[in-house]
Amino acid sequence: MTARSPYRIAYNEMAASAGQPATIYELRMPNEQTKLRSYPDLRSQPSTRHRTSVSDVLCLKTDFLVSSSVEGIIKIWK
Repeated sequence: MTARSPYRIAYNEMAASAGQPATIYELRMPNEQTKLRSYPDLRSQPSTRHRTSVSDVLCLKTDFLVSSSVEGIIKIWK
């Protein structure tokens, strides 16, 4: 017997524009039970790093850097 993941996979397709190909983003979305137990502590501080290995990095033209970790966390950096 295998345990079910607390996440569901969602896909978001961005249309092609200005010579750029269409992009499909894969997101791990928490299910309802995960949402209920994952509210952060109000005293929490902003995160300054990934807690696991970085799996992907994307540099955007708008001076943003997007990184994702192997655990499915996506961070946007200015």
